[in-house]
Amino acid sequence: MRVIPAVDVLDHQVVQLVGGVPGSQQIVMPDPLVVAGSWLEKGADYLHLVDLDGAFGKENNVPVFKRIIKEYGVKVEVGGGIRSREAVEELISAGADRVVVGTKAVKEPDWLEALADEFPGRIVLSMDTKEGRIAIKGWQESAEITIRDMFDRIRDMPLQRCSTPTWTSRVRGRASTRNRPGISSPDVPAGSSHPEG
Repeated sequence: MRVIPAVDVLDHQVVQLVGGVPGSQQIVMPDPLVVAGSWLEKGADYLHLVDLDGAFGKENNVPVFKRIIKEYGVKVEVGGGIRSREAVEELISAGADRVVVGTKAVKEPDWLEALADEFPGRIVLSMDTKEGRIAIKGWQESAEITIRDMFDRIRDMPLQRCSTPTWTSRVRGRASTRNRPGISSPDVPAGSSHPEG
């Protein structure tokens, strides 16, 4: 198992939300670049960058993520509010190793398939769950498609992986998540508030 530190950014600051709920920040650190650097000083060789502003439909944090990639030369995966092919291309061109998609991918599997075909092995599908349903739009809504149907739909796509990080209701930020038996991921983002919307 590989643990990947998460840097969740909201209002241009690093935060940890409880259950992905805006306004529930328990930890706030003002400089994402400094936080990323501190993880690298502690020995991290990969970072999970989450744009909570993007997930909640606000101005994105792509410029600061690009600075992290450029200044530290670290491998990263970036997620949160990524809902266009152009956004994916921008991040990969900037040096992101992987791009995490959620809301649009779940709502429009054909879009996800085209993206995975264009960027094979670089796309991660995030399927956060809340009360047994796939959570979308920064945990604010539930998708119509079931988890089982979504897995059937992505079975043959050249995704890097499918991440199913949250199987309990509103527990992110409380250190009490649990994984569903039989579902695992080789990479585990540590400490993320995790709406990938």
